Amino acid sequence: MFGKLQRFSILTLITLFFSYYPLYGINNLMMDITVGNIKKAGPPRLIGRDIIFTYSSSKPVRFVGSRFKHENYKILHIYERNKNGIFILIYPVPENTKELTYRIVEDGIWMADPFNPNIKYNNVGTAFSYYKIKNLPKMAISNPNIGKNRTATFYLRAASGQMVTITGDFNNWDPFIDKLTEEEPGLYGITLTLLPGRHYYYFLINGNKLIDPYNLDIRENYEGYAVSSFLMPPQVYYHLSQ
Repeated sequence: MFGKLQRFSILTLITLFFSYYPLYGINNLMMDITVGNIKKAGPPRLIGRDIIFTYSSSKPVRFVGSRFKHENYKILHIYERNKNGIFILIYPVPENTKELTYRIVEDGIWMADPFNPNIKYNNVGTAFSYYKIKNLPKMAISNPNIGKNRTATFYLRAASGQMVTITGDFNNWDPFIDKLTEEEPGLYGITLTLLPGRHYYYFLINGNKLIDPYNLDIRENYEGYAVSSFLMPPQVYYHLSQ
């Protein structure tokens, strides 16, 4: 479908970039510095879109972990010890979650989080800790997020309740087949499994074309129309974080 492809001018890219929502989220380096410098345990706190859980004890401790209610307490999340000897768990906030209920384990002993004053009890008197999530920043977006087994995840922010699809060479430019799911109000997402090589695409919101505002690789087709582009590697062994 495409003839000779040309990159947009840098001015065009800058204009498109700043015309849309800003990207939110804490820098990974800043997160490393923050958790590395924690010197005492305290209540959970929100940093970016992650919750930091901390734990310490006056006695020697070998292992600390947590299980969460929204995961039916099936997944054990293991704390790591920083340079100051504080056990730390960095937990990404799940989508559409307003409160986390959890219990922690210290060397096989289950309990409520002693550093979190927010505690509730079930009908048999077992104590659970909880943390209410407030002022959660918007998720940082950079499209596409390339994952294992040649998957590509795309996100788009738009008004809630819209019909959002993605069309490209990978679905024969069908405007209906690949519909994005509204994962939280105004945030749409989709994960596709694609063949290796360069791909071209754009979004449709209620049938209206939109170049991906979170992908700066914008090109022109032979007719002069703008399309978003990315390269799917032949084999991916690791997840590229946003």
